[in-house]
Amino acid sequence: MTISIGQSGFLLAFWLVATSTWAEPVADDLRHLPSFRASYDIDHRFGNGRSRTTLTVLPDGEGYVYESWLKAKGAAKLFLGETTETSRFVIVDDQLVAREWKFRDGRRFGRRNQWATFDWTTGTVEAQYKGQTTTLSIEPGTMDRHIVVLALMNDLRKGVTRDSYPIIEKSRLRVYLFENMGEEDLTTSQGAINTVKLLRRREGSDNIAHLWLAPELNYLLVRAEYYRKGKRDLVMTLNQIAWLDDEATSVAQK
Repeated sequence: MTISIGQSGFLLAFWLVATSTWAEPVADDLRHLPSFRASYDIDHRFGNGRSRTTLTVLPDGEGYVYESWLKAKGAAKLFLGETTETSRFVIVDDQLVAREWKFRDGRRFGRRNQWATFDWTTGTVEAQYKGQTTTLSIEPGTMDRHIVVLALMNDLRKGVTRDSYPIIEKSRLRVYLFENMGEEDLTTSQGAINTVKLLRRREGSDNIAHLWLAPELNYLLVRAEYYRKGKRDLVMTLNQIAWLDDEATSVAQK
């Protein structure tokens, strides 16, 4: 079944509360998302690799920084290379509000490099891809592609489910669509774990992803499978997780 709370109602509420005059959002008390450091094994159809992800509160307490690093081995280097992705965001009225996103492909010429800066005082985003900079008007709730998994994590922890998230990617406005595929038990390096399985697709694309998020780990992503043109292209599997604050540890142990 498709999971939904009515996107139009959510966007209207967000608009009235957070951006009715396009004022700069003010961050809530930063206790919504648990800080963590996670590592993943990467299995690509042409090789393997590893990935590391961290979520921490900024030193000034004015938001979060979410960083991901991926390093491929073997022939997979030709397709994945060594990439880094960084997002900065705040939480307003229990919702993630994007501020800045950067992606670096790790190659000499950085042909896939891209970035986006969100200006909520004007309701616009300035984005660059392949050296071309574009300014786009955005609706409340638009975020970068990197923090969508955190938005899922945040919403599911609160018992809220949504069937779509508007994102910015490659200097374009796109929509990620999600479908709940039910519960599934997985065997991981952390032992047997119950998960919620989601199907993710993008409007206008045949590429899909299967995502498994674990309720007992604060809905952390524990496995992801990405399919391109009907063939499985890449698999990410949780190898290790370290919670960086006491609150997260207590929640995960409940």
